[in-house]
Amino acid sequence: MIIDTHAHLYSKEFNNDCKDVVARAINCGVKKMIIPGTKPEDSQSILDLCIEYPGICFPALAIHPEELAADFREQLQLLEKLLNEAKYCAVGETGLDLYWDKTRFQEQKESLIFHIELAASHDLPLILHCREAFEPMLEILKKYKHNNTRGIFHCFTGNTAQAKEIEDLGFLIGIGGVATFKKSDLKHTLREIGLKNIVLETDSPYLAPVPHRGKRNEPAFLADVVHFLSTELEISASEIENITSKNASKLFFDS
Repeated sequence: MIIDTHAHLYSKEFNNDCKDVVARAINCGVKKMIIPGTKPEDSQSILDLCIEYPGICFPALAIHPEELAADFREQLQLLEKLLNEAKYCAVGETGLDLYWDKTRFQEQKESLIFHIELAASHDLPLILHCREAFEPMLEILKKYKHNNTRGIFHCFTGNTAQAKEIEDLGFLIGIGGVATFKKSDLKHTLREIGLKNIVLETDSPYLAPVPHRGKRNEPAFLADVVHFLSTELEISASEIENITSKNASKLFFDS
């Protein structure tokens, strides 16, 4: 079994063939998919999807740093209300992003802290977006290290030292299509740190792996990521699937 820990299947890119996408995923061994939201308005679409595919799709919800509204504090209150009204498996996708916009960094940090505390109050893991903001992200998370704060650094592209810092905080590392890209050094990092804190993800519909790069990504393509990692790390595909799925299950379903 493979678990896709990050698939935006409610996105418009899947409006016309979501049933086929889910069927292909299952046929490729992807039996469970975490569906993270990026703004409160995503909640109903995500919940509807998870009702349609019970035991396969599992909802998460948060506010992505790029989705912070001008009245973001009201946005955060709405998020809290929604998390109280339905059962979610994680608070995500939230985090920090200094790649696109540095002008609202204080708002991003306030939002992240709110999400961390909200996740703790619901005893839920976090799904974190971190782009060009690794040090400030760690600075914030270290303050909550002993507060049962846990989760995934989604779409990890960092180096071995950063991976070890993430592990020291008790977080898992999300690996997907980027690992297969020619210029990516992730395979070297994975050789050094191993798989004990790794989970698999697609970020569908984004970041499709080789040989699908440039196309719409979908959970079935995780089979290509597993094949790539198996070849590069000289570990059987079944072992990769087993270890990463156990890691994801422990985080989302057993904790």
